[in-house]
Amino acid sequence: MGSNPSLNTNTQNQEPAKWPQRLALIMAIFAFVFFGGGYYLNQRFLQEEAKTFGTRTPANGQKIWISGQELFRFEWTGHTGEDDLLEVARDPEFRDLVMETPSPRSPLSTDKMPGEGDYYYRIVRRTDGQAIEVLQPVRFTLITKTAPQMIYPFGNMNSQEGKAMRFYWQAKHGVTKYRFQMSFDKSFEHLLSDFVVDETQTTPQNIPVGDFHWRVRGEGDEKTFTQWTEPRRLTIEKPAVFASSTPTPIPPPPEPEKNVAAFAPAPTVVPRVEKPAKPDPKALQIPNVGKGNQKLVLRFKAGGRRGPASDSKSLSNPPSLVWDKIKGAKTYEVQVSSKADFSKIDWSRNLAKNQAYWDAARPGRYYWRVRANGAGSAKSEYSATATLEMSLPAPGLKKTMTHQVKAKTRAEYAAATSVPVTWDKVPGATAYKVLVADNQNFLPSKVDLKTDRNSANVSLVEGGNYYVKVAVIGPDGEQVSEFSKTATLKFDKRAPASVTPPPPVAKKPRPTPEVRVVEAPPAPKNDLPVPLPKLPPNGVSLVSLNGTQDPIVFKWGAVEKAEIYRLEIAGDEGFKEIVYTTSVRENQLVVTKLLPKGRNYWRVRAEKGTSKSDWSQVFTIEK
Repeated sequence: MGSNPSLNTNTQNQEPAKWPQRLALIMAIFAFVFFGGGYYLNQRFLQEEAKTFGTRTPANGQKIWISGQELFRFEWTGHTGEDDLLEVARDPEFRDLVMETPSPRSPLSTDKMPGEGDYYYRIVRRTDGQAIEVLQPVRFTLITKTAPQMIYPFGNMNSQEGKAMRFYWQAKHGVTKYRFQMSFDKSFEHLLSDFVVDETQTTPQNIPVGDFHWRVRGEGDEKTFTQWTEPRRLTIEKPAVFASSTPTPIPPPPEPEKNVAAFAPAPTVVPRVEKPAKPDPKALQIPNVGKGNQKLVLRFKAGGRRGPASDSKSLSNPPSLVWDKIKGAKTYEVQVSSKADFSKIDWSRNLAKNQAYWDAARPGRYYWRVRANGAGSAKSEYSATATLEMSLPAPGLKKTMTHQVKAKTRAEYAAATSVPVTWDKVPGATAYKVLVADNQNFLPSKVDLKTDRNSANVSLVEGGNYYVKVAVIGPDGEQVSEFSKTATLKFDKRAPASVTPPPPVAKKPRPTPEVRVVEAPPAPKNDLPVPLPKLPPNGVSLVSLNGTQDPIVFKWGAVEKAEIYRLEIAGDEGFKEIVYTTSVRENQLVVTKLLPKGRNYWRVRAEKGTSKSDWSQVFTIEK
């Protein structure tokens, strides 16, 4: 058979038509390899470069003592670029930034560190909209060399010989050891006592009669310590001896004096031994609750109901009540009450074990006790009362919230605008308290409201930056959580375009009748400044010995022109439960009244005639 010329011609014409497709495929493969490989190599380069970075100072976990006057120094290994940032924050997630600055070179010195506390820092490189940590977060602690705050005894205080005297002072952040000194003279050349304690209090025994001075400082290692506190004077006197009609016997001749060391123990007195009463054979030993006082933040499972009946199903960390086992006990009866006298029992159980879980716990302050039950009618007395202080976690807010409004008319621009504010829902919460102010001290607040939702509409007139914080409210209407971290609300309120108002209509003036005007007396001006609370320091814990309470000194800044000051102490932040109030002429007061256990709140204001200042910032005392 012969060949077909027409078939050969079509085959030859079709072969060149496939080359454009092959060329496009080759170019696509080349572009993918070139650009994809370049991106991969660039990322690997950045990761490998990040590994070359390291820290020199501060080192991870380092405690740094500063005077507060010098520049703070950051130093690291590796080369940073002009777009790299050094970030310093109070939290490891770097949500609460205290400094953000370009870091073109190492070392970097700054005067922007806010003071003592725990901090984290890192170096971030932003590439293609992504932040890459080229220096991993490093944690360090700043400790200022300022002296601790002395609390008790007060200056120029008198006490009696033989009475236990407790000295205590405010703890400093990051300091674990304190040196205590007592001296016969103010220059501390003749020391009576000099020792180191790892607490913020000490109780020397058998201090002799005389005038002394005492002081404290915080210590780190051999070369790091804070300044000394200002010395305080303390006088120890002999107990008063009252006259008696019985003639005083002639004392025997005195023995020769002997050298006695400071704080010599008192002579041993042999107590009179009395025949003990026979114990009741049916009585059992009283259970010991040990460290029964608890402070607990309750956490509920998300989606749980708010009613008390559902708490046992949604509470994830019920408080554990534990006591010592008692010999002969068959069961234990445990009671929980919101009343200190147990006149109302909120929860009670009979258990065979020496431990109970309060699954239906609710926020608030409660008291609990337990007794042992034996065979038959044998019972013990109730144990000592222990306390339960339970709260809820604070709500979470976005660090910054924004709201923009463009007014259409001048009236709308001058009127109040409803601005939405939202926060994270807290399981177990009944309601929320919302505060909005134009200053971070929230004095005064522009908005103070309560809502049962995790959102609220607040009324604001003027645009600008505002500050928001939220707390949880319990079933009784009391606050049962700390306030959230302060969030910034940026309210952008834009004015309308200028509108020319119509010309005013001229009115004929009316003749004014001649009348005698009697001026009213001027209203009193509330122009007194707000006093500044000083002592006791905010949040201080006062520890009592043997159930007693030492006198507490309250002090605040003096206000010019003030005639008196009014002090209020309450058991709640809203000052509805006032436990003590009084007026004084001086800017300090010593309170001897026994305050309730737990958290107390106090505030002060200045007064002159009918003029009164605003209440001061509220300080707390823990007992």
